[in-house]
Amino acid sequence: MMRPTVVLLAIFLLSMNAVQSLEDSLNARDWEAFGSLFSEDGDFVLTNSRRAIGPADVQNLIAEAWADVPADVTAKLTLVALRFATPQVAILTVNGEFSGSQPSKDRAIFVVSNQGSEWRLEAVRVFDAEAA
Repeated sequence: MMRPTVVLLAIFLLSMNAVQSLEDSLNARDWEAFGSLFSEDGDFVLTNSRRAIGPADVQNLIAEAWADVPADVTAKLTLVALRFATPQVAILTVNGEFSGSQPSKDRAIFVVSNQGSEWRLEAVRVFDAEAA
């Protein structure tokens, strides 16, 4: 049996992988990969957007939102806080920075669940960046 510290470290590393996968899919403009990170009923809300539910709807929303974003704009997502609701469910606070675009920063709350060897996004809410 793994010690709790080892389990929490493993969960942390898996959640970091989820954040990196989301960043990679944004930068590759791979909306199918972006949507695939969500659970079947996972939902996604961008600042002032409609609520997208499920991978296909999430894929459509992010494609719409990024349709006019120049190809040279890149995203950098940084995990800044991690809390566990249960050993299988984590709440992540993530900051986003975008090269050459407005807004250049945002922040988000992710709820992720461990589904076997993968973490799936259950809910993502994107907000304006905190005021400095």
